Amino acid sequence: MSTQEGTLSIGELAAACGLPQATIRTWERRYGFPEAVRAASGRRRYPPTAVEQVRRVLAMREQGLALEAAIARVRATGQRAAAETPHEALVRAGRGLTPLTCRKRTMVALSRAIEDECALRMRGGVLFGLFQRRSFFVASRARWHDLAGVVDACVVFADFARPHANRLLEVPLPETEPASREWVIVAVSPPFSLAFCARELAASPAAVADHQRRFEALWTTQPQPVLAAARSCLALVARAGVAERATRLERWLDPDALDAVTEETVVAIANRMVVYAAEGVSEQLVAGR
Repeated sequence: MSTQEGTLSIGELAAACGLPQATIRTWERRYGFPEAVRAASGRRRYPPTAVEQVRRVLAMREQGLALEAAIARVRATGQRAAAETPHEALVRAGRGLTPLTCRKRTMVALSRAIEDECALRMRGGVLFGLFQRRSFFVASRARWHDLAGVVDACVVFADFARPHANRLLEVPLPETEPASREWVIVAVSPPFSLAFCARELAASPAAVADHQRRFEALWTTQPQPVLAAARSCLALVARAGVAERATRLERWLDPDALDAVTEETVVAIANRMVVYAAEGVSEQLVAGR
């Protein structure tokens, strides 16, 4: 892949999909697909997600679907992902997942367990965290700075005043965003991927005592639901005015690069979550996160 903002040339895209460059040009001319941007040189550049999109079109063609219809389906899926919150994406893509309703104390314990699993198992890739409020993130900043050391990119969302990139990429999440009511950890890396997404149940969170806040949570290590939640996080990055960052992050959302999480690993994650929830967390952590 080219190093130019993590994008692909038409030759790289064609090679990755096993198609002639002429086919890509024809699709773009007739259907405006895959969508390209023009570099300063005037050449076409494609986001890494274009590889998966083209492969999905080819798979639908093999199943007998007409080319135009296949492209329309892939586009519709992309538009839906851009509008979904991470929790909504996980609910849709992870059909059959059992939701867990719990209070903030339990949410803190489950999050700590997942963060520790990420620290132990992730090797590169991207990690997303939605914290709702900046004060909640500040209480966990040291942990997330440590987590940033084991991944290629670490993105956190809260009601920050503006985007800021240092060891972490801080992305503003205004109250007008539906995702501002969510509590999310999404990890995507070849050896370990997981999505933990929860939505606050209170009609008015500000009117509920902090320790009484309740969430409906889901978690999974299944690759497709994890990627769906991750793409929703990328859409939040783009809407925050840092679209170029979102384009660079797309490179880690290649489903072909993800290994299935083993049953033993899933059991280990679940065991840690149970232990942490049973032991509880300190009042300081509960008040912070």
